[in-house]
Amino acid sequence: MSMELKEDFVFEPLPRDTTEKAGLRAKVVQEPTLQQLGPIAGLLGDWGGSGFNTIWRPFHAPPGAPPQDHFLELNQTSETLQIHKVKGEIPNRGLLQDDIILFGVHYLQQIQDAVMNSGLHFEPGIWLNIPP
Repeated sequence: MSMELKEDFVFEPLPRDTTEKAGLRAKVVQEPTLQQLGPIAGLLGDWGGSGFNTIWRPFHAPPGAPPQDHFLELNQTSETLQIHKVKGEIPNRGLLQDDIILFGVHYLQQIQDAVMNSGLHFEPGIWLNIPP
């Protein structure tokens, strides 16, 4: 399964002055460079492999069984992580500091139980490189 952003989905700074006609500007979209991504640039790509999960989770014992309120669950896992560039400049408006431009990547993580082939975890998100 792949989760791609729409081709025309791009972050770009919007004008502070509402009288500026943002819609009339020519849109120049550039993908961030590896330098602009900083330390997260090395994460780009599609990753996969096996792993192991432990969780101490609530357990409701059936009637007549000894009382036990927690259970240690162990899972062999199959994991995928897709990491791709976010197009455009991501503006971060400041109040006590000047505006800054951020660059980042979006990711989709999926973890399945390798024995049961059932989903355990699903997580989309964004990681940003924040300048000094």
